[in-house]
Amino acid sequence: MFTIFTMLGEDVKAEHTTSDGRIDLVRKTEQSIFIFELKYKKSADTCVLEKLTPKHQQLLKTPAKSLLLSDNSCTTQIKVVPLHHQNPQAS
Repeated sequence: MFTIFTMLGEDVKAEHTTSDGRIDLVRKTEQSIFIFELKYKKSADTCVLEKLTPKHQQLLKTPAKSLLLSDNSCTTQIKVVPLHHQNPQAS
């Protein structure tokens, strides 16, 4: 996958390191961040990426409108709301 994205001229990084672990493959566009967690010899019957983990949350520091998490068995799209667009909580 890395080779294909690179040949297409995409912004892609393999083994993206965070303080909470490594993400197998990250592809960034102006509008979205795509995260691929690739598993070897594991069942494709269960979805590994049902929610954001701390290592995925670190990528939210990069401005994007959506975050797409993908593993061998499922894809989850999460709409990202930038902090400056969130409503302050009433006290």
